[in-house]
Amino acid sequence: MNKTIVTMIVVSILLLFAYIIANYYTEYKKVAYKPEYVPLKFKLDADNLDRIIFERLDERMEIVKIKNKWLVASVKYPADVSKIYSLINRLNEIKEGKIVSIDPTQFDVYGVGTKTGIRTIFYNKEQEVLSVIIGRNSENNRDGSFLKFLNEDKVYNVPPLLEDEVSLSRQFWLKKELKIVEKDSIYRIIIKGESNYTFIKSGKKWWIKYPQLAPASETKIKEILDRFSYLSIEDVDMTKNIQQCKSDKPKYKVIVKYVIKSDNTSKKKKYILTIVGEQDQSKVSYYATLNLSRTCFLISSSYPEALRLAHFEIIERELIPSDLFAYEISNLEFTDFIDSKVAFTKKKVGKNDYKWLLKYKGRFKYFKYDKIRSLIELLKGIKVEDYQYKSKGVKFNRSFVLKTETKDVYANSVFYEKGKKECVGYTSRFGRLYVKLLCSDIEQVEDNLKKLLKIK
Repeated sequence: MNKTIVTMIVVSILLLFAYIIANYYTEYKKVAYKPEYVPLKFKLDADNLDRIIFERLDERMEIVKIKNKWLVASVKYPADVSKIYSLINRLNEIKEGKIVSIDPTQFDVYGVGTKTGIRTIFYNKEQEVLSVIIGRNSENNRDGSFLKFLNEDKVYNVPPLLEDEVSLSRQFWLKKELKIVEKDSIYRIIIKGESNYTFIKSGKKWWIKYPQLAPASETKIKEILDRFSYLSIEDVDMTKNIQQCKSDKPKYKVIVKYVIKSDNTSKKKKYILTIVGEQDQSKVSYYATLNLSRTCFLISSSYPEALRLAHFEIIERELIPSDLFAYEISNLEFTDFIDSKVAFTKKKVGKNDYKWLLKYKGRFKYFKYDKIRSLIELLKGIKVEDYQYKSKGVKFNRSFVLKTETKDVYANSVFYEKGKKECVGYTSRFGRLYVKLLCSDIEQVEDNLKKLLKIK
């Protein structure tokens, strides 16, 4: 073969090889960019911002500040300020970033591409303050997240987790908890629905009228006050007008009466919450309106579920508060449970020890603390089945009194008949009301007392 031809072939091969190496090196540099830390500084001031826009392709979410109030622009409804400040604070935490790529083909890998990233733009008086594309969090969530400035190819890995701080969803940015009134200012709650209830505050105690006045459960009234001093929403429905949202036959209507006090004067007010249900295939959506607002709210099904109140849930069923600890009790007295009065008095024995002194038929005996605790727990376990105002001709044949270190007295009497399911009782805890109790609860106390005293 001609030497010249061979030389040309060898040179061509070498040139091709050099081209491949050079091209590979260029691409390698492009894709596997050597990480480089550079200083980054964000100086966002929430007070000097009046608009934030979130965009991705055709999706857009806008939050605006009007008269110092942040609103979700599409519905002109209050935005969750805590989420706005959280995003701003996270960005302001960034002091430096690690450049992980300068290759546009890798943008989607880091979640900063046109289809994957959320373009976030902050404005002040129509002037753009900051424009960034916020990407995904790192795979293990410990190495922060990725972001990119607009009109730049550098992708930065920054310490804060930013992916969960932004969203194109209206529901994400809406203020979900709307405070309506102070809990302490509420004095009456009327619930109309499957069952009708009226809760009335007298002094510091709450009572329920159903059908007659009875003490309301302290646990349940706290839940009700928490629920109706605020309104928790899931969304606002701008497709419905206020009349469509109300309906002629609401599922529930809640009337809350409260007092506003100022400068030695007080004014009684009320708000009305109307809840309607709308069937959509297999799902029921619940809408609510307030007489204080012209907005139709979409609310959780937990609202109507919470209003399906059973009678035994809303009356106070504890003769003795369940949160009263045994060590807070100083005296126990039982009359007519056995052949003579039985009294237990807590006595200090030693520096940090206590025992119970029994007085029974003129004799005295000390019992260890644990021996009496089971008896106290039985007394606390006696539950009220219902309340009644009149009980003519009843002669009580059992009574027990519990006194506390703070001088509280819980005096209770009962007419006990062996073999009966319910016994009529009387309690001093709620203004000397008559109650219905289970006879089996009284029998358990009597059996435990006899066992303690070794009486057959």
